[in-house]
Amino acid sequence: TATPRPAGASWAIGTSLGAVSLNAVVFDGTNFVAVGSGGAIFTSLDAIAWTAATSGTSSDLYGIVFVNSRYVAVGANGTVITSSDRVSWGAQSAGTTETLVGIGQSNGTLIATGTNGTVLTSSDSTNWSRATTGVTQTLYAATGLNGRAVVTGAGGTLLTSTDLSNWQAVSSGTSADLRGVTVDTAKFVAVGAGGT
Repeated sequence: TATPRPAGASWAIGTSLGAVSLNAVVFDGTNFVAVGSGGAIFTSLDAIAWTAATSGTSSDLYGIVFVNSRYVAVGANGTVITSSDRVSWGAQSAGTTETLVGIGQSNGTLIATGTNGTVLTSSDSTNWSRATTGVTQTLYAATGLNGRAVVTGAGGTLLTSTDLSNWQAVSSGTSADLRGVTVDTAKFVAVGAGGT
């Protein structure tokens, strides 16, 4: 008799990738792509065996998304690199030297977040616009649904926007760093330091 087990109940260690620190991973429906320190990029079909790709940058990479059939990774010194095949990566000009620590999307528009209150948006991963956020805290994560975007950051920072240009700070009810945010069909969920 087969006993159902929820996904995530059992874990296995994959192939060691050496001393590189991996900071983010994305799944496109078929392939996994992980990014990390020193511009490291690894790809995998099964999340066990990984193959290194050449990113063309030595900057640390902190975030990656797969949107509109394109991979977009962000990192230190305003680094933005993109690929449509996981093999060939090209650098894009984000117009900033701030460290970009996260990237998400809202209705197909990319939202990169970073140090000093940085929020950058792009509809094509090539042309980026910097939004005025009114905050200086590091912003870690972004997501969106049904015309509303949410960005989270240090010290409980929580920003919302309906046009991706004008951002408003709202109370999160915490002073903990909020390092991740996601959304289901009805509600946003932010998580962070100290079990928040």
